[in-house]
Amino acid sequence: MKGDHWVSKALCYNSAAYCILQGLTNRSHILGRIDTITPPSPRINIDPQRRAWGIMLISFAVFCTICLVTGIGIIYFLFQSSVPLNGTMEVARGSGGITGQEPIRLNASVSNNDGLSTDPLSQATITLSDPENGKQIVVAMTLRGDTSLKLIRGTRPRFTWSSGQYIVELQDFRGELNVYIPKRLSRELNVSILTRAGDLIYLRSGGQYILRASDARVQVINQSGDLILKPSNVDIGKSIPANNQGIISYADDPNDVAISPANTNLVGDTVFADDLQPLSGTDQGGQPFIKDWVCNDNSNPNGKAYSTMSDGRPVLRFLRDDNATSHGETGCVRSWPRDGQNVESFNYLSLRATFKINYQSLSACGQDGSECPLMLIVEYRDKNDVNRRWIHGFYYFIDPNRNFPLQCNSCLQAHEQINEKTWFTYDSGNLLNLIANPDQLAEQRPVSIIDIQFKSSGHQYDVMIGDVALFADLNANP
Repeated sequence: MKGDHWVSKALCYNSAAYCILQGLTNRSHILGRIDTITPPSPRINIDPQRRAWGIMLISFAVFCTICLVTGIGIIYFLFQSSVPLNGTMEVARGSGGITGQEPIRLNASVSNNDGLSTDPLSQATITLSDPENGKQIVVAMTLRGDTSLKLIRGTRPRFTWSSGQYIVELQDFRGELNVYIPKRLSRELNVSILTRAGDLIYLRSGGQYILRASDARVQVINQSGDLILKPSNVDIGKSIPANNQGIISYADDPNDVAISPANTNLVGDTVFADDLQPLSGTDQGGQPFIKDWVCNDNSNPNGKAYSTMSDGRPVLRFLRDDNATSHGETGCVRSWPRDGQNVESFNYLSLRATFKINYQSLSACGQDGSECPLMLIVEYRDKNDVNRRWIHGFYYFIDPNRNFPLQCNSCLQAHEQINEKTWFTYDSGNLLNLIANPDQLAEQRPVSIIDIQFKSSGHQYDVMIGDVALFADLNANP
């Protein structure tokens, strides 16, 4: 061994290549010894049965998840999914606005997320109806002049057998909105209206409502129905009973709703539609009203006054056809006995009427301006015990070849032109400022109302009347 070592050393001195080779050989011996000492990495051996159970449990969990998601999706689709209601805008006067469209002159379709508006001289009615239930009207909203809002959604359940609600949601409301909801809907209804200031109005049943929102206050009038008004910074709103009003005054307390009786309707204690007789048989004669109003016809051939349904609402219809070419009148009167209805203490009188003119044969209001398809008349007695009369008429058709007057001789204001076959709500404003000549207002101020009349006059006419009321208040600007 010693000899070999010296031999190797000698060879190293004699040959550098041999030394390098010898060094590599020694290194390989060392590495070989290390490999034999370090144990190999252990391998994990899983029992095949356990692996099979794991795969089966994971697959079952995935299957259950798929079934759960699918089941929830089917339940939602069948019982909770919704579809839009049919929406239309009908312009009664002027033009209506729909976001992204040209001004609407007559009618147009309305969709969810549309912005809707009227200018100060215009009026339009938005009607939402159920396409799956004979186009039943769900809600009709009349936008008075200078009113705007956004229809976020108007929906019904996808299937007729579902128990879901009609849902109508409006936002950014400003102006005046007259709302009509039928009292007998096929399902429950929830209407929510959010003002620009964030106040919330809930309408939860059929009825008639007047809603106003401005920069100074929110006023809601519940003529008949179920209404809740909630200020923006309050969690719970207040219920406004029928024949009452709720007001949020931003100058006084924006977090409080003041409730008080609404303007007094001098015509009666119920709304117009509730006083109509049942629909059957009234077109063959008899009185169409249960109380308050008395109707008559002075025509040959005869005209008719009877209760019916129009656009989902109960109405009184005046109809005279048979190609009549002679003068005729069909009308109704609400009169007060003895000395009439005393109004001397009131500082505000407003005549409101909602109607639709389907047809008229004469141009405008006839050659004397006294034959309008609809005329509103207030007879009253002034402080000098003189009987006086205020008359205002409405029409839609003008023959350009006939220069008929647009105001009767005894009328203080010109008659109004509206669009054909479209609902229109007329509000006189304070009649005390209209009912007499300005220079004679003090002398001609009404002391008592003798009667109120509405009638159709002319040759042939077809008119639907949905509401007539005379509101009174102690304040000049209620």
